[in-house]
Amino acid sequence: MPPKINTDYAIDQQIEEACKALALREVYQRAGRLVHVVREPVKRENVIELTGQPRLRELPRVLLFNELELGAEWFTWGPGANEQESSPPTQLRDSLHELGSWRHIRPLRGIASWPILRSDGSIVCTNGYDAETAYLLAGLPKIDLPSAPTQADARAALGVLLDVIADFPITSAAERAVWIAAVLTLIARPAIAGPVPAFYFDATAPGSGKTLLANSAARIVLNEAPPAQAAPSQDDEWQRTMTAICAGAAPAVLFDNLRGRVASAALEAVLTSGKFAGRRMRTTEMVETDVTAVFFLTGNGAEITVDLARRSLHCRLVPDTERPELRAGFKHPHLTDHIRASRSSLLAAALTIFRAYSCAGRPSVEMRGMGSFEQWSKHVRAPLIWAGAADPVTTQDELRETMVTELDEASELFGAWFEALGDRVMDVHDLLSACSARKDDPKFQRLMRALGAACQVPETERPEVRKVGALLKKHRDRIISSAQHRLRITMAGKSNLGARWRVAQAVEAAA
Repeated sequence: MPPKINTDYAIDQQIEEACKALALREVYQRAGRLVHVVREPVKRENVIELTGQPRLRELPRVLLFNELELGAEWFTWGPGANEQESSPPTQLRDSLHELGSWRHIRPLRGIASWPILRSDGSIVCTNGYDAETAYLLAGLPKIDLPSAPTQADARAALGVLLDVIADFPITSAAERAVWIAAVLTLIARPAIAGPVPAFYFDATAPGSGKTLLANSAARIVLNEAPPAQAAPSQDDEWQRTMTAICAGAAPAVLFDNLRGRVASAALEAVLTSGKFAGRRMRTTEMVETDVTAVFFLTGNGAEITVDLARRSLHCRLVPDTERPELRAGFKHPHLTDHIRASRSSLLAAALTIFRAYSCAGRPSVEMRGMGSFEQWSKHVRAPLIWAGAADPVTTQDELRETMVTELDEASELFGAWFEALGDRVMDVHDLLSACSARKDDPKFQRLMRALGAACQVPETERPEVRKVGALLKKHRDRIISSAQHRLRITMAGKSNLGARWRVAQAVEAAA
């Protein structure tokens, strides 16, 4: 029987009783908002049923009223002290909706339709709310998992997973381990309170299968591909995107077909933090929420910055043909169908690695440090290496060799500036005007490209005066070597339009 709530109670007592009633329904709290679970529509025999993939969604005010009505019997005292049927008061609904935190109502970090790992190494294989991880499990497949697997079983499970990517032109064992680490990270994410690395799949040529590779890892665990997004081009867009992803508790996100230089302070913050703070869309309200998503990145030779490289694991596809999209003779020609049909056995293989490692007492594994990712290394990297895989973190070494550094960009910018303008003194407006006036001059074209790269704007856009000014202040008085010169940028006074700058040959200090 639903609880009974008297609308004659004081508002604080009504709130207390209403929260108890809501806690008995599929109402949860996340990031300072009440949320509920909705399910994707599924068509069966011409009937639409709401039994598909569960999703987390913020609970609208009007639906909160419905939940209150359905979750309790509401009454007031009538004449002669008789109970009369009532409804949830509007003041109660509005107060509840805006409260920000709620007693009795369960927190929700995420929803999983797959077995998940806990921080103690145990595996949750039953549907329902798991209080330890604050995850809701729903729609789990039936999985035949050995109760006490050995290290040999873990090695065999590793082979089962590697068979999925047999057709991909991956050249090293460490890069194959990156893909398996992506599968394991999705399962282990509820056990990890801190950050997990991004998984960057790139290729030497389009059509090599990098997006299919990323999607395949996600399909084994999530039973679907992660939502694909284009990378935002501006800092504020990255901030809004990260806020929406974290607040929505998406288990995985794919930034597909990255091009050019990839740099985002917001993405870097998300990848090295267990929580993320950002502004809600169309409001001034700041929201802080758990980071639970696993990030997948794909690209063809995108330029990765130092900070993003140390937060990412790298798997590169190197096909031996000029037109990789025309390849044939695959072991798994319909890979998505193969994964769908084999999902239970593939999930069992991944879970076997975790369980075997736990049964062995979670032994210490020798591996080099990976700052900020200690918990991920404990729960994912160690079991993976123990099972016989190469260390996926070693893929960062090659990635670092090809990444773009802030110093590289500054060297190109000030070298191009000096070649085009010499040591002339000018403010930012003068600089941009000179580039526009001489846009057909190769020297000024190079300077404009360097400005755009350093300010993180597309080549087709002109950098904002504010961004250029901030960049110059950042490098003020710094000595930077270009291909031909040792240069220093200095402030040379001010005009009514702002600071004036000079790029000149650096003079060695006297001994």
